[in-house]
Amino acid sequence: MLFEEYLSKNIIEEWKEYYIDYKLLKNKIESISEQKINSEKEFNVSLENEWNKYINFYNYYLIELHDKKIEKKLIENIINLNFFAYTNQTSLRKIIKKHDKNSKNSIYPAWEHKIKYKTYKQMFNLLKKISKLYEKKDEEHIIKMIDQSNFVRKSIKFWIPVDKVVNVISNIIEHLPIYTFNDNNNILGKIDSIYLDNTDFTCYNTRIKKEEGSKLIRLRWYDDNFTNIFVERKVHHENWTSAESSKNRFQIKENQIIDFFRGQLKLGTPLSEEIQSIILKKKLFPIVRTSYKRIAFQKNNCNQIRISLDTDLSMIKEKVSHLEWYSTYESLKNEDIFRFPFAVLEIKLQNQYIENPPEWIQKLMESSMLIKMPKFSKFIHSTWQFNPQLNEPYWIDIYPELFKKEQNIIYKNNFNNSNFLKKKKY
Repeated sequence: MLFEEYLSKNIIEEWKEYYIDYKLLKNKIESISEQKINSEKEFNVSLENEWNKYINFYNYYLIELHDKKIEKKLIENIINLNFFAYTNQTSLRKIIKKHDKNSKNSIYPAWEHKIKYKTYKQMFNLLKKISKLYEKKDEEHIIKMIDQSNFVRKSIKFWIPVDKVVNVISNIIEHLPIYTFNDNNNILGKIDSIYLDNTDFTCYNTRIKKEEGSKLIRLRWYDDNFTNIFVERKVHHENWTSAESSKNRFQIKENQIIDFFRGQLKLGTPLSEEIQSIILKKKLFPIVRTSYKRIAFQKNNCNQIRISLDTDLSMIKEKVSHLEWYSTYESLKNEDIFRFPFAVLEIKLQNQYIENPPEWIQKLMESSMLIKMPKFSKFIHSTWQFNPQLNEPYWIDIYPELFKKEQNIIYKNNFNNSNFLKKKKY
């Protein structure tokens, strides 16, 4: 289906006059191709006018929604606004791509920030307010401290196209409220994780082969808070063992990390000693980092059903020296960062819900909004993305056009770098 045909069939009729006029701009591009006088200038003026028409209406309607009484029925308005915005953002991206193919002048760099503008984020606070309406009053006063240090559970992972993020959130909050760990009203929590491996990619190879008992070590911190870093050990277990894969962790100060890596700092706990032994024996060092914004869905008094939604997922190639444990953003080049094109949804079930999930969970998992991606791993994808010589994960061939083109650019740049895969010694 041609994009113009798609537009005609999917337009929200009452907002018709506020859509970017794709046909008008396409005609302006034809004038550029025919080298008509002032055609380039006329296109740029029209493009700016069309963008302003769309974005001004979007912002006005969003403010109007915030001013309305918070009701459950507002979800329909939010979903419509999200679809309206996504359609216009797609029009903008396609028309600029078409322009740059037919003109000597490239305007993409000047418009890149507008093309990549994530309109759906502006709706999150509204969705949080609606989420509170669904919470049962008899549960609001019950708060049970949940152990986040040691837990075993079943996890099912999915990818979500960005235009479906708001729809998925709207579906979830009817059954599971947006959860926050503190009094901060910001529903998006930033999470950074640094994964350790060696020059032989031992951890990567054992994880992608799903070897029984394979272990992965990472550092994790939240909301750019370096006061306390979590050191985590993840253990993979195959189904035939009847054991569940698990994660255990402990806290460490930022200024202790290098000494811990070198074996010069002993923390005196069985877990810290085991992790330190793995790092020293396998000569592990920071190799990749993931950074993303997370929304969590969970009842305050129960963690048997929990859902996390990760947006803005960036994968980063770590380039540390023996005196560092992470790379500053200032030291990174464009090819050191890969921006993952989907949101990642993870449904975590415990106890009786592992074998018998609620009906609404089952319907969500079978929904066309989600792309089921069993065993998807941010560590595996980010490591492969910067190291194409490795065995690729199965999901790459599902969307090769999204990953392999970008990865080939990264690959060439990395091998032009004399420090590529230089062995780190702590």
